[in-house]
Amino acid sequence: MNVVSTSDELDAILARNAGVLEDDINRTASALMRGNVAELRESENLAAETIGRILAYADLLGRRRMQLLAENAHRERRTRYAMAAASPAAILSAVPRGGILPQVTFDEAVSDIANRMPAVALGWREVQKVYAERHAFACARAMTMSVTRRVQEIMREATLGGQPDGYDAVMKIMEETGWARGYASTVYSTNASTAYTAGVWARAAQPDVMAVIPGFEFVSAHLPTSRPNHEACAGLIAPTDSHLWNRYSAPLGYNCKCALLEVTVFEAERQGLIRDGRMLTVLPPGFGINARPDPGFGEGRPDRVALFGSFT
Repeated sequence: MNVVSTSDELDAILARNAGVLEDDINRTASALMRGNVAELRESENLAAETIGRILAYADLLGRRRMQLLAENAHRERRTRYAMAAASPAAILSAVPRGGILPQVTFDEAVSDIANRMPAVALGWREVQKVYAERHAFACARAMTMSVTRRVQEIMREATLGGQPDGYDAVMKIMEETGWARGYASTVYSTNASTAYTAGVWARAAQPDVMAVIPGFEFVSAHLPTSRPNHEACAGLIAPTDSHLWNRYSAPLGYNCKCALLEVTVFEAERQGLIRDGRMLTVLPPGFGINARPDPGFGEGRPDRVALFGSFT
């Protein structure tokens, strides 16, 4: 069956494209070429504000999804996914085509979720603070460093090619290759997916949810581009509080399309995965040899990363 993954929902609600971040990247590249420090800092601040709002809202959407899944744990899986993917009408209708955030304000977007699901919105100000203070500027600085390296590469290419006007060379290559657009999309989708999953975990760890959803299963998108180390995790089933999820919770790399699917207590019982009131762990073949995050991609369960680490 086709399942609605976190990336599907994020695409439907938030990620029509990464146009705002693309503008920030172009502004950053322009400031670098002109040596305009003030403009560079301004572009970094604007990027941080955009990223912080994306992360906080994505986290709340992840909590919302987990709440809906828990409320409908007694239903069959297809029905649960359909209900969990049904976006709040006010939010979905407010997303402009080509826009990265709803046209409503961030507070209005959160209010829409809060009115429908008070348990999800509880403590949302703390959620916003965590992302704004601990992650947004770290992401923006990482973005600036990446843009700096790319601009330097383009300048070297322009020099070797005998192009005297470095600024024009940078703008021309960015325009023709779509590099800024592609990079913005990667920054957006990876960080938003991680924050979304952090929200899922934060709600999943609550006792009322664990009572009906005691664990998760790692699933791969099974695409031609799926990475072997990601595929090796497919089929992993473990309790919510298993230490395995601190290493193997999706995403396992940039642009990772893998996901964690909830396993309800009813499904676990039917599959014989409950013993002495505790959910069992199932390791897929080859798991211990091949399963791992991508090299250089940070490890850690997303909700714990949100609290104690950083998204870069």
